[in-house]
Amino acid sequence: MGSFVCRGSVDDGFGPVADAFRKNFEQHGELGASLCVYVGTQCVIDIAAGISEQEWQLPFQRDTLATVFSATKGLVAMCFLKLEDEGGINLDQPIAEFWPQFAKHGKAHITTRHILNHRAGLAALDMPLTLEDFQDPARIDMAICEMRPMWLPGLDQGYSATSFGATTQAIFRRVTGTTLGAWLAEHITGPLGADVFLGTPDTEHARMATTYGATPAMIARWVLPRLASASSLEGQVYRQVLFGKGSDTHRAFTNPTMKPGRFARLNEPAIRRMELPWMNAACTARGLARAYAPFANDGSFCGTRIVSAHAIQRVTSRQSWSEHDRVLHKPLGFSQGFLKEQPHLFSPHEAAFGHSGAGGALGFADPTRRVAFGYVLNQMHPFVRSPRAIALCRSLYTALGDS
Repeated sequence: MGSFVCRGSVDDGFGPVADAFRKNFEQHGELGASLCVYVGTQCVIDIAAGISEQEWQLPFQRDTLATVFSATKGLVAMCFLKLEDEGGINLDQPIAEFWPQFAKHGKAHITTRHILNHRAGLAALDMPLTLEDFQDPARIDMAICEMRPMWLPGLDQGYSATSFGATTQAIFRRVTGTTLGAWLAEHITGPLGADVFLGTPDTEHARMATTYGATPAMIARWVLPRLASASSLEGQVYRQVLFGKGSDTHRAFTNPTMKPGRFARLNEPAIRRMELPWMNAACTARGLARAYAPFANDGSFCGTRIVSAHAIQRVTSRQSWSEHDRVLHKPLGFSQGFLKEQPHLFSPHEAAFGHSGAGGALGFADPTRRVAFGYVLNQMHPFVRSPRAIALCRSLYTALGDS
């Protein structure tokens, strides 16, 4: 991609993180990206490089917004944690008690905690939907009520790749009278000055990075060999999505349909405006890191309290864990909607929580080290766990002395 130009600032001692960031461009197909890390209240890394739009060769800046896919789910989890902290929701109350129609097809005892921790058995929407259907809450409510649990609720875990957004939005709207995106802006990202949007206004579209799907070269290099490998984690998921019609994985990832444009649909202004709480939050790396900063610092950041310190303690331990998640076929855990990965991946500290997204986007808080991390990009990569994000995290903790 020519000479590498990195824009931004790196504090002394964090040069190895910038080196890992550069290697992602030189060796791992990064197109445009930004990375921001806070330690306590100090921003120690705030960098960007590459391009945000290929045709016009626009630079990817620190204030470039990018779609973060399932890292959106971590923002949803923040909303529910704050709402619970304020006494606005009981996560263990059956949803049917405030939404009687939800009880249909054996869902009477499912709770919001089951939904957030991917244990409700509702990993896939049954009614065929398009992205445009999500502009019609009544249609989505009908689809949710018609869902049939794929396993006995509470007894197993399966990652609700898209249905998570439908169910959490419907629950949140009934409890608060507003949407997740509006509430997030008013109660969390707005007070923090965090550049994060769920439902991106037209005024911000000019600084949105264009999302690009995996290139044919990437597919040839990374996807095809894994499709042929019986032991590859990615291969298991690819085969189920592509050929495993009726499997939990296929059902979880293929409704609503993204065709014909697939990931390019996220570049459409109408889709950017919508709230799709499983995948279309738009963030700068700095905004994503600032959103997580209070959760790394006992609930407050630079004088702005978002939640109590007690609320943070509730999500530092796993609430759900599976050695073989029914959808993603890997060891995986959750705590009230936050992803609780294995310690050797993103953070070596089990208290850390956050969420990754397809292609590699990642936001998390590590209360042990008071680290808040935000990484956004625009070139999709075909990995279940992004080697680019993992490389950045490992270089960060090496710099912090946690090898």
